[in-house]
Amino acid sequence: MRHITGSIQRILALAAVAMLGMLLGACIYESVVLVPNFAADIPASLEHFRAFMKASNPGAFFRALAPSTQVTLLAAFLLSWRRGSARWWYLMALVLVVAVDVVTFKFHYPRNAFLFTAPLTQRPEELARTVQEWRWGNLVRMALLSGALISALRALWLVALQRTAELSRAPEGDQLASVSKAPNS
Repeated sequence: MRHITGSIQRILALAAVAMLGMLLGACIYESVVLVPNFAADIPASLEHFRAFMKASNPGAFFRALAPSTQVTLLAAFLLSWRRGSARWWYLMALVLVVAVDVVTFKFHYPRNAFLFTAPLTQRPEELARTVQEWRWGNLVRMALLSGALISALRALWLVALQRTAELSRAPEGDQLASVSKAPNS
C-alpha cells in the first residue's frame, strides 16, 4: 500500500508542476501577446480585442486549470503528510495559487468587466489607466505563480530524494521490482 501511495504522490507532484507551469505560461502569454494588442490604440484596440474574443477568452482556460491545480496540490499535500518537509512546500504552493485566485476575483474581474464587457463610452485615458492597472496586477499574479511553481518543484525534489533513499535501503529484489536495471554486458 505504501508503494501505491508513493506512486500517487510522485504522479501528483509531477502533475502539480506541469499545471503550475501551464498557469504561469498562460499569464506570461497574456502579458507578452494579449496586453500589447488590446492596449495599442485604445479604444479601437479594445473593440478589436472584444471581437476577436467573441467565442472564447482566456478565462475559460484559467477557470478550468486553476481549480484543478488547487485540488492536485491539496491531494499532494495530504498524501505527503507523513513524508517530511515536502508537505510544507505543497502547502506554500497551494496558498500562493489561492492568492492568485483572490487577486483574479478581487482585482482583475472588475477591470475585465470595465475593459471587455462594459460599453466603451469611457474616456480613452480612463481605459488606458485601467489597462495599466490590469498589466501590473498580472505581474503580481506571475510573481505568485512563480513562487508556487518553485515551491512545487522543491516538493518534487524532496519526493525524489525520499524515493532514492527508499530504493537505496531496499533489498536488491525490491529494487528490481521498482526500477528496471540494464542487463550486464
